[in-house]
Amino acid sequence: MTKEVIHLGMTLLKYAPVAMVDTLVTTMAKILYGDLSKYGLFRPKQGPFATKLFTGKAPVIDVGTVEKIRDGEIQVPSLVHQISSSSLFYFLKDFYWFLTNV
Repeated sequence: MTKEVIHLGMTLLKYAPVAMVDTLVTTMAKILYGDLSKYGLFRPKQGPFATKLFTGKAPVIDVGTVEKIRDGEIQVPSLVHQISSSSLFYFLKDFYWFLTNV
């Protein structure tokens, strides 16, 4: 989501419950970004403000990254095969893809 959408959500939280604000911001994100599930990015069951409230962590996706995923420059693997302290191994179309954690 853009910083403007997040700012709007934070402002609305002063006047409306979290569930209502989450519904509004996720609807706005769907309009802005469309359905990203065909690229392997699925929406969590909780909205962004409820996630932040209950876990203390903010779900983030970079707008530039979304563009690169749509353009095919970045592939989102569907299956993580193994996770170690410094790397990830993905199983993608009959071969292993090695990636270093950021």
